[in-house]
Amino acid sequence: KRKLVRRALKGGNVPPHIASRIMIYTYSTTFGTSPLEAYNTPAILIKQMLEVHGEFKKIESEEMDRINKK
Repeated sequence: KRKLVRRALKGGNVPPHIASRIMIYTYSTTFGTSPLEAYNTPAILIKQMLEVHGEFKKIESEEMDRINKK
C-alpha cells in the first residue's frame, strides 16, 4: 500500500479506494476537519474545495514571488 500511496502522490494511477483515502486525508488536513466528517462529505464538494484551495495557493505563491523580486 505504501508504494501505491507514493505513486499517487507523484501523479501516477492508483485504484480508486487509494485515491479517495488520499483525497479525504488532504481535505481533512487542509480544512481542519475530522476524517469521518470528510468521509461523509460528497466527493464532488471535496474535489471542488481542493481545487479552489489549490488555486488560492498558486495565487499566494505568485504574489510572494512578485514581492520577493522587488
